[in-house]
Amino acid sequence: DLEKAASSQAYCDEVKGICTEAGVEITELSTHLQGQLVAVHPAYDAQFDGFAPPALHNNPKARQQWAVEQMKFGAKASKNLGLKASVSFCGALAFPYLYP
Repeated sequence: DLEKAASSQAYCDEVKGICTEAGVEITELSTHLQGQLVAVHPAYDAQFDGFAPPALHNNPKARQQWAVEQMKFGAKASKNLGLKASVSFCGALAFPYLYP
């Protein structure tokens, strides 16, 4: 829950504890899907709707606003998890030129 991780240190501590008990460590928080939705080429609007909640389908502006908010949540959640790195995509404006 990205929004919860952004707003709750206790939640992040709980998640980290579960991971530690399982012998794994969180090294990065991925926001690839959200990052792609920050800047979508209009030719791919319909295809990229699948990466957003259904309530945002067919509404590129609302989808972009949601994606930007999610990216901010990702940054805050990373901080709460004590992470030093973040991984994401920075939009999908070049898709028509790379994936015809």
